[in-house]
Amino acid sequence: MRTILAPVAAALVACVSLSAQADHWESSPSGLESVEGNMSLDLIGREGLLRFQQIDTTSGPRANRNRVGFRRDGLILDSTQYRSRNVELEVIFSEADLGSSSMNFAGNYTGNTSTVVSRKTISFGDWTFAPVVPPVTTGQAPEFITIGLDTNWSYPGSTGGTDFLIEFRVYSNDQAGRGYPGDADTAAPLFLINGGEGSGTGCIATGRASPSTVSLEMLNWGSKLSMNYGVSNNVAGAPAFGNLAGGPAAFPLPGLCAQLLVNPVGMLTLGLGITDGFGDVTATFDPLPYNPALIGAELYAQGMVLDVGQPGSFKLAVTDQRKTAIPSDPPTTSGAKHFWALDPSATMATGSGDGGYVFFSNHP
Repeated sequence: MRTILAPVAAALVACVSLSAQADHWESSPSGLESVEGNMSLDLIGREGLLRFQQIDTTSGPRANRNRVGFRRDGLILDSTQYRSRNVELEVIFSEADLGSSSMNFAGNYTGNTSTVVSRKTISFGDWTFAPVVPPVTTGQAPEFITIGLDTNWSYPGSTGGTDFLIEFRVYSNDQAGRGYPGDADTAAPLFLINGGEGSGTGCIATGRASPSTVSLEMLNWGSKLSMNYGVSNNVAGAPAFGNLAGGPAAFPLPGLCAQLLVNPVGMLTLGLGITDGFGDVTATFDPLPYNPALIGAELYAQGMVLDVGQPGSFKLAVTDQRKTAIPSDPPTTSGAKHFWALDPSATMATGSGDGGYVFFSNHP
């Protein structure tokens, strides 16, 4: 199993759908549309007989799903074991409750349950070669397997009290025993991140058309904190500094091009480095001491960049303000779990594990 930094949700670039409308592919677990999962599973596509069930707590609402898919692991090396194959299967979608789930397959259905793909033979593409640039996206073939649903299916989202269950039943596989490594993820982020919200208006740096801005991200890893502090849209090649305080302010300071927006009492000033050709620079401070009493504490940031073209005595371009709270500890348990048995008619699972395949579903 390989590990990576926890995925930060990224926007999925949808491919063109069969109906000439834009597709809306969403991953389950969520946030992995353009992020490689941190592990691999090799059950669907390898086994000749299989009942596989996965429950995910991270999915939002899924309206009018019309296709389901999964993708090749992007980091496993080439192998002729991963050749194309024909798999006889059916697919079930259901609502579920991960907290009360068990090895009893049918007992894990708790709401709307439907056989969305009736028993049929599906051609799985050749996965011999790893993608040049992982992760595989929904526009890549044959590394992304797409299966059309017989009927559309909708789901209210885990915030409505139900989790998302997907089940594959495999009845035959003409390449049974040959590996077929699917991308998967533990669904347990290593950290939680908070980027906060901005307010106020910064100065317009010399040569720029819009105000200078600040960014502040606080990360909680459970055993340490870290911080990304950046300024943007300033003069190039200039020293940058970041002010950090426990409260806001809003008062003019003679000789400064804009208001001071952080409380100077107890304010900490950090060196961020030299701005690049775009007038941007970001510094990472890692590790920072961890103290659970700090969770939820608010921090206020305002950057300053040396700018000799500014009026007044300070010769500094200052940014807007950003307020960020220290996030809570990351969860210690996975947001997904999978169960399996090597018999599509099995009533009880013989194996289980945290996390699961990176599945996708689409609505047009």
